[in-house]
Amino acid sequence: GPPSNPRITDTTKTTATFNWGRPFYDGIGEPAETPEPIRASQAPSAPDNLIVTDVSKDTATLAWTKPRHDGGSRITGYVIEAQKKDSDQWVHVTAIKALDYTATDLTENAEYVFRIFAVNSVSSVPSQSTGAITAKDEVEPPMIDLDAKYAQTIVINAGESFRIDAGIFGKPVPSVHWIKLGQELENTARLEIKNTDFTTSLSVKEAIRVDGGQYTLLLKNVGGEKSVAKGDQPIGLDCCGI
Repeated sequence: GPPSNPRITDTTKTTATFNWGRPFYDGIGEPAETPEPIRASQAPSAPDNLIVTDVSKDTATLAWTKPRHDGGSRITGYVIEAQKKDSDQWVHVTAIKALDYTATDLTENAEYVFRIFAVNSVSSVPSQSTGAITAKDEVEPPMIDLDAKYAQTIVINAGESFRIDAGIFGKPVPSVHWIKLGQELENTARLEIKNTDFTTSLSVKEAIRVDGGQYTLLLKNVGGEKSVAKGDQPIGLDCCGI
């Protein structure tokens, strides 16, 4: 009789592996068919547009796009390899499904090259390499982006609340300091400072006379310091008829 439960267990670009159970009865029977058609697979093309989007003293962040051709079967993931300068050996870093990855535990000041493989049932040829990158922190001096309205004194009435917002830039991310009368400000019941990697804000609720005066925003990192409002002058607030 015909074989029972015919199925395909593996395919490549030139072969297909089948498996089936014993016939239900002896003798020559009708042929059995696989439940679904098969398509021979081949290696996908290499991932495209591999770039390094960020580097620090011990990490490198990579991004890439899908291969143009999947080789006849679904892409199941990507394999990342790294090579140190003056070495002929490519080292396995990880296997993932995403289109970006941050390699960690790099050696500071060492040079690395990365490449990516796409994987279906067959591994692809490698992508073009990233070219050599050096594991070190990028340094950019701090910069501040402050609204032009702060170039002049802002008038605030008693009992009103106010907020000063600024964009901040620099690598590494700079520390943020708000200063008034030579003293660094801290959060209180009425004053709140909020910082992210890219913004800072100072908010005061229900302003009173002592809230008037000049506020200075100071940024610091290893690249230097920046202390500004517009025109390199402190931010002036005239509160409560001072």
